[in-house]
Amino acid sequence: MNAYERENAQEWQMQDGGAIPFNRDSSDDDQDDDDDEPTMQGPHPSLLATPTPVQKFAAPKPAPQVVASTKPCRPVIRFEVEGDSAARAAWRSRKPHNDSYRLPKDYHHIVMDQMKSSNQNTDFNPSQLPSVLEAIGTRSGTHIGPPGSVRDRELLIWGNNAQVKAAKGALEEWFRRLRRVAAPQTGRAMPSVHPITNKQRKDYEFRISEAAQKQSFRQQPESGTVFAVTGAYIWPLAQIRPEEMLGANYEALDPIRMYHNCYIVYDRKSPIFKILSNVFLDVEGAIESLENAICELAARSSIPFEKYLVAPPGAHVEETNVKMLDAPWHKDNEKGTIEKRPVFVKVGLQTDINTDPPKLGDALAKRNQDLMQQTTLRCLSRMCYYRGRILMRIYIGTFELNKFRWTPKSATSVPFEQFVESMGQAGTKGTLKQVLPTANDADGLFARTCRASHLVEPVDAHTRELLDVTPLSVAFFTFQKSEQGQMKLLVETASTLGDDYLVEVTQRKWSRIDNSNSVPLQLFMIGLEGGVTWKLQVSTENTFETARLTPSMADFADSIYYRGKKEEIRNPGKPLFSFRPIPNLIEFTQKTTWRYRLTAHSAYVFEVARYETFDVSHKKLLRTHWGGSIFNEAWDQILAGNSALRMGAKGTWSPALDVFFPKNDTQDLQSNNGFGELLAILQSIIEFLSEERKVV
Repeated sequence: MNAYERENAQEWQMQDGGAIPFNRDSSDDDQDDDDDEPTMQGPHPSLLATPTPVQKFAAPKPAPQVVASTKPCRPVIRFEVEGDSAARAAWRSRKPHNDSYRLPKDYHHIVMDQMKSSNQNTDFNPSQLPSVLEAIGTRSGTHIGPPGSVRDRELLIWGNNAQVKAAKGALEEWFRRLRRVAAPQTGRAMPSVHPITNKQRKDYEFRISEAAQKQSFRQQPESGTVFAVTGAYIWPLAQIRPEEMLGANYEALDPIRMYHNCYIVYDRKSPIFKILSNVFLDVEGAIESLENAICELAARSSIPFEKYLVAPPGAHVEETNVKMLDAPWHKDNEKGTIEKRPVFVKVGLQTDINTDPPKLGDALAKRNQDLMQQTTLRCLSRMCYYRGRILMRIYIGTFELNKFRWTPKSATSVPFEQFVESMGQAGTKGTLKQVLPTANDADGLFARTCRASHLVEPVDAHTRELLDVTPLSVAFFTFQKSEQGQMKLLVETASTLGDDYLVEVTQRKWSRIDNSNSVPLQLFMIGLEGGVTWKLQVSTENTFETARLTPSMADFADSIYYRGKKEEIRNPGKPLFSFRPIPNLIEFTQKTTWRYRLTAHSAYVFEVARYETFDVSHKKLLRTHWGGSIFNEAWDQILAGNSALRMGAKGTWSPALDVFFPKNDTQDLQSNNGFGELLAILQSIIEFLSEERKVV
């Protein structure tokens, strides 16, 4: 980034006064920031520079042109939106429809009857009907307009003859499934329709008409309409056309249009977006949502944080060099990549070394903590704007290097300080294997944890012994790319304690797999002495509306149930979930977890997990591995709200370290903040799990 871009990037302030976290800031501690490396991932360096602030309700000013940087840029990051088909584009421009489909007479009665029984199925949510119709329209290449009221049973369809025929067939199949789901367990073809009260009918009618009204804001405003309030939002990316990120008809802005009940049209001459409405607050809210949407785009476009730090060594003067060994699984590597494990090597007493190891360790520990705090805070500042599922965890395992600089190349080992410096250089790549370096037995991690009564205790207060902790099971299903992209389904369960032990499926969460920027933060703490490394990671997933699932995917999710027994869950190699396989299912992984609370800080949980991958017929076990992780229960509660954010909204939580890493006042851990306390706790856990220090 040149000086002009740096200066202007700081001028764009967020609403709360903070600078937008577009890219990695330059810092003396950031050894991997190199002038020869690209400093941003995203559509263009002009994303970093928005010299003209957003003008609200004022005469628009042309956005100044920003000189393009000569540095390489990564591909354009777009909002996840399905582009308009020809049929939907015709509907937006208010062209006449081509055909229609009439809903069955009992449709509204079935939906209202299911709403009375508190059925949470999205098929019976009238607010979700437009999403269901849009999903059918996307698969058939048509656009299907929702009914405007309860008395209106006609669905208008845009598209050619073949597309309309396919859409009608899909609508028939959808309604047959609706009847089947609504039918009682007695096997009768139709549910009993109970009388609907006037209040329930009015509520249903309001939700139907409101959903239809909101859909109208996605269209072009009718010609000749005069609006009481007009707002203007200057497009901040001078060298990128908005349709490149928002779609040909700016369809990515549809959620903002419908939420704020306003029309948003683009004036190519200015260039500005005009927000049209009769309510001042709606226009003001839409402009704020547009600002937040650009911040989200910046967060998704930024280069992920990835740093490799080295844990301070003990006072072993004779062990100052680091050597690379082939990883234990190196021979089984099918990718052909380098997999090296760094270890200490014995080189004898070094009389010419002036560095005092204890002081070196103290200085390195302080530098590591400062760098981790700064990097974590900068990442969390970005994640406020991220719409999707966010997971924050500390994983424990063995570190392997895939790409690193070794100078001189002929040297068999390098001094410890040189190794630390090389880990901070740009281009270093490594991964964390969730296995311990010494345990050959499959339950090595679990067995060690059950002996750590001085470090952990059962999460459930009614459980006394670590061996008696009740495990939980979740399932992961991965599907190959389809019309919705590559998908993943997470199935969670919950159990009852006591003699009446019962496990039931509680949640089914769909997400779309996106490999670009799916891990915004990875902070490695490489352990050389014991061979155990931990990593602070923030990962993301794009949530997917169940209303947009294909019928086969929806039926598959409904077919999953838990069949394991209490005595079977501890035994490996047995599938605990049953389901009906479908052709595009490519992987089924079962995760069994044991959770313990840390005695040093009750807010943190230590989780031991067993991962078992079966073939898609869930009859043959393919592989098994164990892993350990640590997390704060508040992390999941705080970040859960982002999975339900609408376009243009931001998380309500504060990206502060004391929010995510609270200080434990009941323990004397000799640290001035919660982050330092966590590092001290991690050190004690790593020391317990590490093997005895061995020198090559």
